[in-house]
Amino acid sequence: MQSESIQASIRTQSGLDWSMLSRLVQDNIDSAYAFKAAQELIVSRHLRELFQSIEQERSQNCEELKRVIESFGIEYELPREQSIAASMHKWWTKLRSSMSSDELYAVLDELEHEETYLQKYYDKVLDNSLHPGLINLLKVQLDRIRERHEEIRAARALEKARYEHDAE
Repeated sequence: MQSESIQASIRTQSGLDWSMLSRLVQDNIDSAYAFKAAQELIVSRHLRELFQSIEQERSQNCEELKRVIESFGIEYELPREQSIAASMHKWWTKLRSSMSSDELYAVLDELEHEETYLQKYYDKVLDNSLHPGLINLLKVQLDRIRERHEEIRAARALEKARYEHDAE
């Protein structure tokens, strides 16, 4: 019961439903896992370094969100594992890349879709958030996510052009 009253308190104080913030943390964890898994599938040193950097940023997002949650007087333990949906997505990415004649493009395409999803959820949370400190943090995180999304999109477009050129 105390947990429910704390969650109601957060909802009142932050203008944000507790479940949305918790899901945002989980989505960042899932994203970190996806970029970690992608590092194992990619040969390019540049892309592995990019993916490692993004993985670290997503972990940092989780820590920042944890501090916000704790600022409302709640002890919050970050989930240690990815969600079932993320596990299935990881499996799908590996399957798709193994069946694709252009493995790199398949991985980049899946990561780009994941970045789009994460951005949309941040936008949804921002639409429902009233607490100024939380809004500022989410906007900073979303800006970083958008920058990385553009890098993934550019790498995907470059790989697609390379593949199409090689196919000619």
